[in-house]
Amino acid sequence: MNDFIQSVLSPLNVPLAKLRFRGGESPYIVFSFWEVPYVHADDKEIETQYTIQLDLFTKGNPEELANSARALMKGAGFMKVFENEDYVEDLQHYRKIMRFNYQTQTKEY
Repeated sequence: MNDFIQSVLSPLNVPLAKLRFRGGESPYIVFSFWEVPYVHADDKEIETQYTIQLDLFTKGNPEELANSARALMKGAGFMKVFENEDYVEDLQHYRKIMRFNYQTQTKEY
């Protein structure tokens, strides 16, 4: 899933990091994901649902970056399920939070 998320968002040309960003550039995106078995048959997992969270950090208005990221994610088959924004005083950055769901079928089934 790491490589998939990175390939989907690569056209944005902004730094992208899993869990923690250590650079000094702005804007940047931090992502995380978790997975949950979604469908079972014959005691086997046959589909997995992933929830991906993107945290977009910008010094200014995050909407242009958010619109581009949202379009790329939707175009790759992700479904948006949550969106919020706030201002992180310590970083002096706006933060746009977006969550998406994505389902895959297990190859073994």
